[in-house]
Amino acid sequence: MPKLKRSITATGLTLALAVGLAACGANNDDAAPADTAPSASASPSVSQAADTTDADAQASPSQTSTSPSTSPSPSGPYEPATSKHPARNVPDPGPLPKVAKEKSKAGQVAFIEHWFKELNYGRETNELRPEFWEMTSESCSYCLRLHKSFKVMQKKKSWVTGGNIIAKNIQPNIKPLDDGIYEVDLTVIEEPLERFVAGNAETVEQDSGGTVEHAFAELRRVNGQWRLEGIYPSAN
Repeated sequence: MPKLKRSITATGLTLALAVGLAACGANNDDAAPADTAPSASASPSVSQAADTTDADAQASPSQTSTSPSTSPSPSGPYEPATSKHPARNVPDPGPLPKVAKEKSKAGQVAFIEHWFKELNYGRETNELRPEFWEMTSESCSYCLRLHKSFKVMQKKKSWVTGGNIIAKNIQPNIKPLDDGIYEVDLTVIEEPLERFVAGNAETVEQDSGGTVEHAFAELRRVNGQWRLEGIYPSAN
């Protein structure tokens, strides 16, 4: 089966989440500097805010990630982000469930659900865990843009409130394409968010969020488990 779904232009997608997905679908590696970009929030659209002159932002995830055993443990009760401080003591998503490794429809659903948990952990902490990259191809331009943007957010001491990213209506598909890719349809929802910077209680950016009704994830089987290759808006 040939690959038909990937959108090249992704026209008509204007919400913050879709901008990031469209940029990935267009295979556009250009990113505006953080000081001039329209968005530097922790939503997928932060791909536009990656500071391409910053060494940490340019480093690959494998160069900057620490081992899973060094991930910090919460030292107190979880506190969501507010206008005064970023999220505190964010509980990590835990290990990848056993079912999420299965070559089955249930395995695909569990994998994608856990992937979004890892994504939202990164959104709250400005740091994608090594476990995220164990599930994700480093060729995923959408994911690399997030990684770079989180590094910029760290440097600028910036964070967001809200902005949770949710996967709904996951439609598993265990029939691979000719190149071994499994395309899984889903709906992706981004909740409204506000961005803040240390020392300034005023909102420096806000976004109303939105929904991509027709998106899809590309999965591949690698070493007996699933790996996400990319996530895109559908062309139809």
